[in-house]
Formats: sequence, C-alpha cells, structure tokens
Amino acid sequence: MKIECSFSLCSAYAVIEAYNNIKFRILIFFKWFFLMVSVFLLITPIIAEAKQKEKYYQNIHCDSLKGQVEYKLEDKTRIDCLTDTKAIEYDFATKWAECVGQAIYYAQIMKRKPVCALIGTEKQFKRYIPRIETINKNLINKIEIIKINQ
Repeated sequence: MKIECSFSLCSAYAVIEAYNNIKFRILIFFKWFFLMVSVFLLITPIIAEAKQKEKYYQNIHCDSLKGQVEYKLEDKTRIDCLTDTKAIEYDFATKWAECVGQAIYYAQIMKRKPVCALIGTEKQFKRYIPRIETINKNLINKIEIIKINQ
C-alpha cells in the first residue's frame, strides 16, 4: 500500500529524519569522545608511576655500596652518596651536565673520585655519555660513569 503525501509533508519527514540522523551521529561522537578521555585519565597515573624519582634510584644504589645518602657539607650542599672512595651524584641522563659539575665539586671537596650515576634508557646513554667522555679527556681525576636503567 502506497502512502501519498503532499510535497510539504514529505519534506517535513525528510527534515525530521535528517535531524535525527545528525543527532544520532553527535551522540555517538560524544560517547566515543568521553570514552577516550576516560581511558586517558585512567592510564596517565599508571604511566606516571612507571618512572621513579631520582631519590628512589639513589637510595637503592647507595645502600648497595654501603654509602652515606645525602651527606651534608658545610656549605649546605648535599652529596647524593658518599663512600670511602667516591662522591656519587645521581641524575637523569638528560641532566648529565649538572651531574658532572656536582660530582667534580663534591669529589674535590671530599678528596674522592667523582662519579656520575646517570638514570635513563639505552638511547639516552648513547646520546649523553659521549659528552662526559669528552670532558674526561681533559681531566686528571676522571669521572666514573654508572648507568642505571629506568
């Protein structure tokens, strides 16, 4: 059975159908959008916990060397780890220059061997360790480099 409708009535149905189609698509988009935002917000803290702070690595490594953690100097600076023979500075690989400067300073003050314990990935070690090795070429008291994988 065929339903006849006038032009204005048929176009009204078409407009309503198009409106409902757009409304449906917008609803699907927002559901998808909020799902993605929710997943991102749930995963972000998990990813953030995967990487530890410098102090975490410092405590574990220094304890294994039987060193003194956070040894305080008269000028109120602190050596991350002081052993009988080494002044060790811990830093993330991207902060290699800071590590070098502090290790040399602490070693000079305490009359120990300077050590940079770099925390990072193999890719970062390949990028930053050659810079320390270049500096070592001109030093009498060479900086020992320790790699700590994240």
